[in-house]
Amino acid sequence: MKKNIFIPFSEWFLYFEDLQLNDELILKDLKKLQYEFCDDDINIQNITKLFMSKNTNILSILTDGDSIKEKFKNLIKDSLKDMGINQDFEIQNSWSTLVKSNGFSEIHYHANYWLSAVYYPSGTLEDNIKIEFSRPQILPWDVTNNPIDSFFFNNKCKQIVKKGDLIVFPSYLKHRIFYYFGNLDRYSIAMNIVPIGKIGRNDSMVRF
Repeated sequence: MKKNIFIPFSEWFLYFEDLQLNDELILKDLKKLQYEFCDDDINIQNITKLFMSKNTNILSILTDGDSIKEKFKNLIKDSLKDMGINQDFEIQNSWSTLVKSNGFSEIHYHANYWLSAVYYPSGTLEDNIKIEFSRPQILPWDVTNNPIDSFFFNNKCKQIVKKGDLIVFPSYLKHRIFYYFGNLDRYSIAMNIVPIGKIGRNDSMVRF
């Protein structure tokens, strides 16, 4: 008798709470940046109320940016090791996202990157700030109106985030800024991560 074993596709993300950074100083720096709409469509601009910093390497210009970047890297590296992944990497770019009240983003993913991450220097549980993820592989069911809101039962997962939280996820995972109804402007720091070293072998070898 031949037995076939299938391993289903799984989604994951790393979630760190209360990094205890100087968020007041970070916010002060983020508010000084120049921002532009994330989409050229004027109709989309009026609806989404979403802006992105023109500078896409903000960790290099933030006060204590080098130490902040190093802390992010160490946290992610240690967590990946716990998952059995011993891979060196680099945070290749970083930018700030500004969301106005009643703002949101369209569903998207970050092509040509390994991991992506978002840090939240502002926000409380009362603000109900959420990031929503969508499965790349659709389940044959989708549980709705259920208190369980996770990838185990749904094709979408909404994670509540607050001040001092960092979330890391595979860049292929589709996501969006869920509808934000807070009164204050909401700032975050987004990052893309690439592996360092040789990837693949023989005719598929690529060096990063």
